Amino acid sequence: MELQVEATVCLDRVPDKQEVLRLLRRYGFQLWNLNRDEVRVRGSLLDLKAVKAHLEETIKTKASSSSHVPMAFPGAVSSYYKSSPPPVASPASPGYRTSLPPDRQAFRGETIVVDADVFKYAERFRRKDVENILICHDVKMKKEEGGDSISIRLQGRSCRAAVRKLQNLLEDLNKSLRIQEVLLKNLNHRGWALLQTIKDNRNISRLVLVVEMDDRLHLIGPSKDSYELKQGLLGEPVDQSRSRRRTSDKTSRGRRSSSLPPANKRRSGGAAGFPSMDKNQVGVSVRSRDPKQSFSESEEKKQTERSNEKKMDNNLLLGLKHVFKKLKQKRKL
Repeated sequence: MELQVEATVCLDRVPDKQEVLRLLRRYGFQLWNLNRDEVRVRGSLLDLKAVKAHLEETIKTKASSSSHVPMAFPGAVSSYYKSSPPPVASPASPGYRTSLPPDRQAFRGETIVVDADVFKYAERFRRKDVENILICHDVKMKKEEGGDSISIRLQGRSCRAAVRKLQNLLEDLNKSLRIQEVLLKNLNHRGWALLQTIKDNRNISRLVLVVEMDDRLHLIGPSKDSYELKQGLLGEPVDQSRSRRRTSDKTSRGRRSSSLPPANKRRSGGAAGFPSMDKNQVGVSVRSRDPKQSFSESEEKKQTERSNEKKMDNNLLLGLKHVFKKLKQKRKL
């Protein structure tokens, strides 16, 4: 079992704070925002070392005009657990929650940081669900965008329950969505025409939300739909096998994908009602019969055989009676 740790990451020496948060989320860390320049993380010790090495390399590359400043991880192994985590509310991906006392949370509210693409998709396709959460818990929402993430602040006495429901909604969406990136420079004239049609439709194409970001597009939606839209914008053919495989990946857990046809089994003969097939026969298709039809035909055949047996028995009896009758007549004579 991997060793789990908690650590405080100082962001005041990092040129791009959003990049650090994005990297930590990519490695699966749970995050708590302590203040503007510090974030509390929980996750694997090996992953934490990998993130630290990556950030130090990034700082070394970007800080060409200044001396190398190592990434500060005070209390990198401040606490650990193997079977039971510490009694801290575990935040749900794709967002994390600030750590505030209950009495302050009731009046000041709570702040969560969520993935920008997922939240934008929720606002367009699950807007009623978001509004119902705010109305049912009587809370107000304020949001502030910052790169790849959005800071959402909920205020009200039931803000904690509202945060929990909102995070559950975003987590469910995060599991089902895929994000495709398309560079604008790669679009041909058909791609630009398709993009204009999508813009006229409020940046929506079927179940895909199209977000334009500087020199690229983010296609946010189910795997199959976002992939097909990407191919359409690039003017490239859709690989049906790849598209079907993407759908199958999501449906393969616990059941088989309905997009794959069942394999047909051939019968070589010998069963009742199925003529045997010569191996040298070419171009002959054998169709499997309906099991109910085969069963009824078998029952009919049995009834016919029983009826024929009864007729034979009756004829035999009649013949014997005729013989006995002649014998009696001869005896009288």
